[in-house]
Amino acid sequence: VTHRSAVDGPAMVVTLPLDTTYNATTTSVGLSRPVAYRPSATAVGGRTGRAVTFNIAVANHTRTPLSVAALDIQATSGTTRDDPVFDTSRDVGPSTATVLPGRSLVWQIAFAVPAPATDITVAVAPVAGGRTVVFSGPLTAGAPSAPATRDLTARR
Repeated sequence: VTHRSAVDGPAMVVTLPLDTTYNATTTSVGLSRPVAYRPSATAVGGRTGRAVTFNIAVANHTRTPLSVAALDIQATSGTTRDDPVFDTSRDVGPSTATVLPGRSLVWQIAFAVPAPATDITVAVAPVAGGRTVVFSGPLTAGAPSAPATRDLTARR
C-alpha cells in the first residue's frame, strides 16, 4: 500500500498501518511488519524480554543529499516507550548514511518490546517538510515485507 502527498505543506502527523510506504514530493519512507529478533551478545538493549526488527526504507526525491541520521525514530507498545536495540555486529540500528538524490536506502532497526504487548507504533520524523509519519499495527511474526524493501526512487 502506498500513500501519497501532492505537496509538502506545514508540519503534521500522518498515520499509516505497518507494511506501507508514505510518498511525499521530497521523501518517501516505508516500514515493514515487525519480525521477532534475537539480539547478538554484543547488542545494546533488547537482551531481556523480547525484541522485534523492521526494515525501514527512505528515498530521496530532491536534488540534494539527505542525511538519515537526522531522523528521529521512536516506538511504543501500548503505553510503554520501547527501547531501541543497537546491534552493530548485525548492522541493526540507526543509520548515519546519506541518501543521494534519486536514490533510496533500506536498513534494519529493532526495539525491545514488553512481553505482553500486542501492538506497536513507530514514529519517524521529520519527513517531507516536517511531517511525522506514524506506522501502527500488530506485533506478529513473519518475514519482512515488500513495501519497505522495494525501490522507492520512483515517485508513485
